[in-house]
Amino acid sequence: MRALIYKLPAYPFAVVYIMGSKYNKGIAITIILLCLYSIINKSLGGFFTTSMILIYKYPSIILFLKRHIIITGIILLLSPSIIGIAYDFRAQLRDGPEMAEKSGSDLLFGKVCGRISSFSNNAYIFQNLPSLYLYKDEVPAEFYIMDMLHFFGIRPEFKSTGNFVEMHVKHGKDDRYSSMAGIGGVLFISIIKSPWIVALNLFIILASTYLIFFLAKKIKLRNACGVALLLSVWFMSNGDSSEIAINIYSLLFAWIILKLIARKHVVK
Repeated sequence: MRALIYKLPAYPFAVVYIMGSKYNKGIAITIILLCLYSIINKSLGGFFTTSMILIYKYPSIILFLKRHIIITGIILLLSPSIIGIAYDFRAQLRDGPEMAEKSGSDLLFGKVCGRISSFSNNAYIFQNLPSLYLYKDEVPAEFYIMDMLHFFGIRPEFKSTGNFVEMHVKHGKDDRYSSMAGIGGVLFISIIKSPWIVALNLFIILASTYLIFFLAKKIKLRNACGVALLLSVWFMSNGDSSEIAINIYSLLFAWIILKLIARKHVVK
């Protein structure tokens, strides 16, 4: 149990605190810690998610950018350079090749937009759907459920949906990498197994999303719908069931802890 608790990510708890807190100092400290946590994990995800949280929590940011066109223009002009520096920094953390050979605009539209949307991968999977039937036997019927069980250390021979896309759709050479399948891509991959698998995985997608909103309201979080939206938005983008599963586990953990605390106070 302790090992499982240690595996819970910081992101869901940071979202819950930032969206529910009224203390700007606490929010600022949490954001700094979330970004540091992201750097330690050699990722830029914390910066993307922090930006998304702040824009959602403070609509005045968008209003400010709309009113100050010059400042917005300067930010847009500097964005490719800033993104290039950020990805070079990440490459150094990962001991990988630098992105210097790619322009800032290539990184902006290729990397950043690719992270936000999996539409291109969906189209690529659909385009290669006939050839994927060759790998039908490599995809277990319960592949989408298996992705949700990675948190518990259950890792069968089928590594993940993202790894399947990387190796058999994009024909990658390194099985350590994965590509976003997207919800559409997951359903396309399900087609090669059976229409029943499509129905099952569609149910899992809808039920998981509903469960996030249900738990957020059940815990009686401030701005519960906002918290649930932020915890499910990346899943809606990349279709990775392990991502929404770990957010569900985190909310369940928070719910259990709060219940135990409340019961302790009642007993006293």
